[in-house]
Amino acid sequence: MHEFIRQSVLVLPGLLLGFALHECMHAWTARLLGDDTGERLGRLTLDPTAHFDVIGFATAMFFGFGWAKPVPVNPLKLKHPTRDMALIAASGPLANMALVAVFATVAIFGLGGPGVVQVAQYGAIVNAGLAVFNLLPLPPLDGYRVIIGIVGSRPLAIERLEPFGPLLLVVLIISGLGDVVISPAKGWLLDTLAGVAQTVTGLLR
Repeated sequence: MHEFIRQSVLVLPGLLLGFALHECMHAWTARLLGDDTGERLGRLTLDPTAHFDVIGFATAMFFGFGWAKPVPVNPLKLKHPTRDMALIAASGPLANMALVAVFATVAIFGLGGPGVVQVAQYGAIVNAGLAVFNLLPLPPLDGYRVIIGIVGSRPLAIERLEPFGPLLLVVLIISGLGDVVISPAKGWLLDTLAGVAQTVTGLLR
């Protein structure tokens, strides 16, 4: 119990920031492309309470991947709805990847002392998990919307899964099957972005 509490304290900063930045970027990108729905609903913010989802938070704490409250987007306000929805979807996971690089830099170079380094290590791991999980090509995750944007108006067999998306996600999480895909991809993302952070920081020294 003591170890769980300790890990929870270390995980929380990276997780809450990851959720907040992920959803804020969705709202910001949508605003940039013409839809101010998220902004009007108070979602263009880094305040974690504006994006909090109980179930998504719980799965992130216990399983290492989860989600925040989705930012509503009105496709009718976008000039190129299919393409723009894909860009809006991609902005969230990309924000988490950027956080992985930042946290990795802090951890690699020991910035801020042992406590900060531990928080950064967990922050990098958690945000790598958030990025990979949200890029899974299943509705309602971001990866699904990205794929739809890439293929345009062509019909996809994957679109038939849309009504069953939430149920499939629950099955993946409970069964542990999701971890079979997520863990290797998360490890690769961590190694890659940590390597980039180390290289860039070394060049700037």
